[in-house]
Amino acid sequence: MSLKEIDRDSLVNEARAAALLAEVGADAFVASRPVEVYYFTRFWTILAKMGFEQASLALWTPQAAHRTLVVSAAQIWRLALEEADYPARIIAYTAPTNWQDWLQSGGKTPLRAAPSTAWPVSPDADLAAIERAWIAATRRTEGHEAPTAHAGLARAITEAGLARGRIVTDDVTVEPALRRAGLDQIDVRCDPNLFRRLRVVKSQTEIALMQRAARMNAAACLAAVRDITVGTTMEEIERRFGVEAAQRGGESVFIAAGGTGLLPKGHVVRGEPFLIDAVSHYGHYHGDFGRTVILGEPDAEARRRVAALRIGWEASFAALRPGRRYSEVRSAGLEAMRKAGYGDVLTVAVPHSVGLQHTDEPFRDGLPFAVKDDLVLEENMTLTVDFPHIEVGFGACHLEDLVRVTRDGAEPLAAMDDPLIVL
Repeated sequence: MSLKEIDRDSLVNEARAAALLAEVGADAFVASRPVEVYYFTRFWTILAKMGFEQASLALWTPQAAHRTLVVSAAQIWRLALEEADYPARIIAYTAPTNWQDWLQSGGKTPLRAAPSTAWPVSPDADLAAIERAWIAATRRTEGHEAPTAHAGLARAITEAGLARGRIVTDDVTVEPALRRAGLDQIDVRCDPNLFRRLRVVKSQTEIALMQRAARMNAAACLAAVRDITVGTTMEEIERRFGVEAAQRGGESVFIAAGGTGLLPKGHVVRGEPFLIDAVSHYGHYHGDFGRTVILGEPDAEARRRVAALRIGWEASFAALRPGRRYSEVRSAGLEAMRKAGYGDVLTVAVPHSVGLQHTDEPFRDGLPFAVKDDLVLEENMTLTVDFPHIEVGFGACHLEDLVRVTRDGAEPLAAMDDPLIVL
């Protein structure tokens, strides 16, 4: 799959999406959170980054003709650039012009939408193709504006014939908003975990993006630690990683060095091993990469601990195959370490899914709080198994690589190279 294709094609695992809707007896997904809207539409509005809640919404149905992105008219110009293959239908919302009347009537007065406002065009200007596309996009919204995002969503649902249907949403506030917009007979189920159940098994486009993200992230991490010297601080490592990720077309999310409490001495010292756990994303898909770093020749104990983690990770990797549970993968790694004589090297083995979020797996259903589920592996899951070892007074070691679950095993998404980096 070419870079152009992975940057344009739909992300949705359509067969799985349709099956999950059928499982819960629903007709459509309605996404409100930016990560879910992006999954269904490949559009992440800049307004979300500015702090606006529900700045874009998405309606996804098995019928492609009814899939809709509801977005601010202020973002229509960006959509006109055709950065991706957006849904067939786009509804632009502007602002209610009569909100005072609506308020005084107790919500009974219908809201009216402000017109789409086009910026002035210089007379006799020789417009570039992009500028002409901006103007054309604005004209297409004229007369079809919605006063609010939820009014636009209500229109999309109604036009899809689902005003009396059942939808699944990721946000509890969607239902009352739709009621206010006049949909008083629609059945709304709020189930954010269903969205995670959908995204945990990746489409082919997502797998291609995950491979690119994994390779970019690992390369950025290795480049960031390459010039570490005695006295290098956490802040310097973070800055270097951010620059290296950006130079490769990604964006840094975080990099941990030393342990959960960061570098124990406040800076890098010679001879003390420290872990590196680096996460960045490409096209919103995350890489996750962990290694052990030491400045100077490692002593026997440092090498012993790294060797233990290698044995554990290799055993867990061999256990990755459809039908196995997270707990079986974890146990395989820890048992291999014990059998090899490393039972004294205390560590954890934590499988977790990686994708549009660093941890994008579903939790246990039916609980009012998040509890990690003992998931059954399926083909095309992308995940890692964390193998950190933190020992106060000694240092910290780590080993982590991203993989894809295949039909009969697993394959790495980036090079699974030496777990020990000696500087």
